[in-house]
Amino acid sequence: MNLHLSNLLKYTLIIILTLSRFNLSAQTYFGTIFHHCRLEPLTSDQVCDKTEMINFIHKEILPYINKENSSALDIKIDFMVNFDGEVFQLKVNDFPAQTLLEKTFLFKQYSVVKIPNFKYNNQVSVSYLVPNDRLKDYDFKRINLLSQKSEVYKVTEEMPRFPGCEHLMSMVEKKKCSDLAMLNYIKNNLILPEEIIRENIKGTAVVQFIVEVDGWVDNIQVVREFGYGSGQAAIDVIESMNDMEVPWIAAKQRGINVPVFFTLPIKFNPEVEK
Repeated sequence: MNLHLSNLLKYTLIIILTLSRFNLSAQTYFGTIFHHCRLEPLTSDQVCDKTEMINFIHKEILPYINKENSSALDIKIDFMVNFDGEVFQLKVNDFPAQTLLEKTFLFKQYSVVKIPNFKYNNQVSVSYLVPNDRLKDYDFKRINLLSQKSEVYKVTEEMPRFPGCEHLMSMVEKKKCSDLAMLNYIKNNLILPEEIIRENIKGTAVVQFIVEVDGWVDNIQVVREFGYGSGQAAIDVIESMNDMEVPWIAAKQRGINVPVFFTLPIKFNPEVEK
């Protein structure tokens, strides 16, 4: 065993992949649906996502709705968005009368409309209550974004891989290479808190995160830590993976990219020379 590999093995990371699936319908996790909103702090009221969706509706839907013959105070717009941003099942109703206004509007004059920068792992339903004056109103109580039932797997036919090894031919070679590349990345990018270094404290923090369908690392949670800032340090190094030039290679199930939970213990050892 060469010296480089020996040093990496001292910095042991045990990748736990439990053979079961996790259904998101039992969780409150929603995540973000616009790619750039992932750079914003995740909030329960989805301010960034709702702002972008309101902007889209006012630009791409409202101009094609004729409300001259409607006596309702508001218009209610409902539609679905596919995981790639394609809009479908658009319905426009008088509100509160709920009279379908299908004959009073033309939604563009082509079949497919896509929302720019939309990135999510499943379909999203959108409901928006348009003010009577049609002015853009960022009253977020008027818009509702709801993720449809989706699954986040803990194991798939093809698990996600750390980037940098796709030039190899076999899946076995790719996995060995990507595991080693991830070890090396964390070894070089984990920032040990000062107290851990000063007191020569050793321990392990465990984090869980989701590798999304586009390779983005999301929903990072600390499962276990040993104090001294170890949990936040572990979160920081995983979060920094979103700054890599090439993202993770997404997991696949039946040939389709799917989101996967990844549980990763990270060992802190100040004696390991970087």
